[in-house]
Amino acid sequence: MLRLILGRAGSGKTHLALDTAIKIASSGKDVVFVVPEQFTFETERTLLESLGPSMCLHAEVLSFSRMATRVFELYGGRSGRAIDDCGRLLLMNRAVKQVRDMLKVYRSQAESIAFSKKMVDTLSEFKYRGISAADLLDVGRRAKDEALNFKLMDLSLLLQTYDAMSSTLFMDSLDDLTRLSEKLEKHLFFQNKIVIIDAFKGFTSPQKEVIAHILQQSQDVYIALCVDGVRQNADEMGLFSPVRKTARELIQMANHLGQQVASPILLKEQYRFSSSDLAALEKNIFRVKHVCTEEIKNIHLISAENVYEESQFVAQEISRLVQKENARYKDIVVISRGLSLYNGILDPICKKYGIPLFLDAQRDLTSHPLMAFFLDALDAITTDFRQEVVLRMLKTGLAGITSVEIAELENYLYTWNYQGIEAWNNEWTEHPDGIGKEKSERSQRHLKGLNRLRERVLMPLKQLSCALETAESGSQKVLALYNFLLSMRAEEQMTQMCT
Repeated sequence: MLRLILGRAGSGKTHLALDTAIKIASSGKDVVFVVPEQFTFETERTLLESLGPSMCLHAEVLSFSRMATRVFELYGGRSGRAIDDCGRLLLMNRAVKQVRDMLKVYRSQAESIAFSKKMVDTLSEFKYRGISAADLLDVGRRAKDEALNFKLMDLSLLLQTYDAMSSTLFMDSLDDLTRLSEKLEKHLFFQNKIVIIDAFKGFTSPQKEVIAHILQQSQDVYIALCVDGVRQNADEMGLFSPVRKTARELIQMANHLGQQVASPILLKEQYRFSSSDLAALEKNIFRVKHVCTEEIKNIHLISAENVYEESQFVAQEISRLVQKENARYKDIVVISRGLSLYNGILDPICKKYGIPLFLDAQRDLTSHPLMAFFLDALDAITTDFRQEVVLRMLKTGLAGITSVEIAELENYLYTWNYQGIEAWNNEWTEHPDGIGKEKSERSQRHLKGLNRLRERVLMPLKQLSCALETAESGSQKVLALYNFLLSMRAEEQMTQMCT
């Protein structure tokens, strides 16, 4: 039976879904809670805290991708090498070249790697929407516009060729939900289980195929949607129109499969907003004709000349709230649509006002000094001590060598163009100032200092290289890398960098 839980934002849909899951699991029945990938950890933690370790065994939290992995582990379907974005690009480039002479519109672009990249993006979108090569071919044949016809024919041919190559060589994660549907046709994974689906705005075609199998196998299926009802608007252009359409499609799907549909559970109360102003804004923000007659006290619009003035106001307002309104820094959130606009602006202004600021921005892992040092050390070993790689490792600041010492090493290496492990293994004897310079007591002292630096750089890397070569298992290699970081006092170096 399909049971829809409907309501606006903050009406308690997730709370009701979790409460339902807890009651079902507490009774000893198995429940599967399906949420987007980013919510799986939080949902698992909530269920564990409410049910305890023993009863939580009856509750399983899955995303659609984790669901595919779970089913493949039970019934097979993971054999073959996985392919990543780089592999897709290479395979697509090969497919394009193979059918180049058969293309009508894209033949002139077939040699361009940029075209292959674009085709990989297009392929991903087709897979996401559940569009096959046969679908493109069918639409192309019926298209009245000749240019559109040729384009769709080309895309169909490219997709068909790529799929033929991929299916024989690799397992593409883009096809996981398609393979999951095929497995669910043969295996009753959801039999005797109650399924609850929450926090989705809508579903792709492959996800709908999976939901169809869930409806056929499961005793009850609860689906929570952020919509204030399923009745169609006159113009079908309202705020909830896409989600309302999804709700109607789910009802039609259940009816088509011969499954019962319970009356939707419509939640009307607002629990999220402690401020009536925010509740009114959420309800009416996209209603152009609505006019608020009440006094607004908790929402303020500020017009600033630029991001500097805007950031200045934010910092001043935070200081005022903390000093005069007894607010706490941890309870204040600054939300921006484009955080990159404020990088290097908001953080120094907050520092000026003594405001502790955490920027929730994605950061490339390789840009972190510890990871950069770690990877550069491995690169130095595998590239035979290439000059630029070794210097890059030293400049991370974790090699225990000062910036002045690094500059001296860099000057000497560039002066004599030393490259490779052999140059580092042998004692340096050339004049630090270059060709034709007379040796002196000062230059000899300088040279001895450079050789001491050479040893400090060389020995830890040689020990790491030897340990990795003699390691017989993955765990031994990891231990060798860990010991290398300990020998370089990486933890102490990181602590010093932070102080």
